[in-house]
Amino acid sequence: MYSEQQREMMRDLLMEAFADYTKTTCGAYDNTGVVNTTGYAHIANAMNTQQTRPRGTSKENCSQNIFIHLKLLNLLKTLPSHYQKWLKYRYGETNSPQLAKDLIEISLGELEFLSGRPEKKKRLRQLVTTWVVSRRQFVELMQKDIIAELNINRSTFVNTYRKASETVNTHLLILDEKALDTMLSAAGEPRYR
Repeated sequence: MYSEQQREMMRDLLMEAFADYTKTTCGAYDNTGVVNTTGYAHIANAMNTQQTRPRGTSKENCSQNIFIHLKLLNLLKTLPSHYQKWLKYRYGETNSPQLAKDLIEISLGELEFLSGRPEKKKRLRQLVTTWVVSRRQFVELMQKDIIAELNINRSTFVNTYRKASETVNTHLLILDEKALDTMLSAAGEPRYR
């Protein structure tokens, strides 16, 4: 069992590893936006000539821990596919609708929400979708938000869907912990004692 502190450190590393570092398109030092009036054009031109690299080229922005991040991304490929999908969806920068659909289907299958009346299955699918999307946005999902999303009244939610909602929440928390624990184990981190 890993401690919450170790999981939090892994979360931070994964968010850094999934971050998109792209090339900038302007020079390393460009003040033409600061001084761009006709009266000061010669000053702006003088400032451009003091650049260390030619205009239009720049160093690639990347993390200082690039080798650690590459190692983590390679380790991620060794995990089971549902853990890979969860970690990419939860901690990655790109919002992938396909990953969300896959996670919703996985959760529906694991929670056995695919049987029952068609109306209830539809609402349970909406419930799981709401929970999965809220996990991506790092927001706390309130009961009133779920009721509004399902478009039902409060007593119907309490009598019919509250237990399922708590089950989905618990399922996603456990999925997150297991995925992070598996990632920590693959990285060779010692377990908390």
